[in-house]
Amino acid sequence: MREELVARSDITDVVYLNYTSSYLSREPRYVLTVDDIAANWRLMLDAGKRVTVIKDWPRTDGDSIPVCLASHVGETGPCSTERAVSMPEDPQDAAVDLVPEVRRIDLTDAYCDDVRCYSVVGGVVVYADHNHISGRYSRSLMPYLGPLILAAD
Repeated sequence: MREELVARSDITDVVYLNYTSSYLSREPRYVLTVDDIAANWRLMLDAGKRVTVIKDWPRTDGDSIPVCLASHVGETGPCSTERAVSMPEDPQDAAVDLVPEVRRIDLTDAYCDDVRCYSVVGGVVVYADHNHISGRYSRSLMPYLGPLILAAD
């Protein structure tokens, strides 16, 4: 896949969106290191691609959010988590320090206030399960994310 991206002259931009913090606790052969990430980005940059990275979205407490919400109907802020807990170390942050040409987009404030990260924002359920963003919430972010991706350096 990487080789195909590198070879295609019709692809000028590569956007990385990955739940990279989940790769820190996997068995050793599946751990994604900062150096791995930086090397992959450099490969794209060396091929003349513009690289944009979207910071990890907040983690939940590990339970299915739709199931949690169903058991807390009528409550305010159900199934939310503390921001400090929901935003663990993201290896992409360190990789951006190694490869400063990469553009970084942080949408944390679309999920969290200064203290908590929410499972429902603006009446929209944020998560489809315990870690995947719902399609509806993803679409609600596009008016904000699209211009950031398309913005010139």
